[in-house]
Amino acid sequence: MRLALVVGIAVVILCLMDVLTTEYVITSGIGYESNEILAPVLGFPIYILKLALPALTVLAIARVDMDARLKFASYSTLIAFYTLVVVNNILVIVHNVDLDLNLGRLFVLFAAIFAANMVGSAIINPQKM
Repeated sequence: MRLALVVGIAVVILCLMDVLTTEYVITSGIGYESNEILAPVLGFPIYILKLALPALTVLAIARVDMDARLKFASYSTLIAFYTLVVVNNILVIVHNVDLDLNLGRLFVLFAAIFAANMVGSAIINPQKM
């Protein structure tokens, strides 16, 4: 459960960075929300959801009895995915370029990261977490 706490804190920090950098990019006019579903509804309630849902996902992963490799891949996928989102926002702020992460690309990236993490977790074979 300690691992879930560390992962949960990391994911919440990354999501908070996503919210803050997204808000900055939009309010400063240097960029836009590329997620077509979220773009028209951005604001405080959505930002709360953007923070709460990933944290609840980490909690759900921790509570469900699953293979250690699947748990490891799930945790590492969340961290890698939200890191990528934050890096994209920072690229917009610093260099005025983005990775064009629309919703379709986000799903593909998430699936690819998860698949790579499943392969990686099979190689390193983590113990029961």
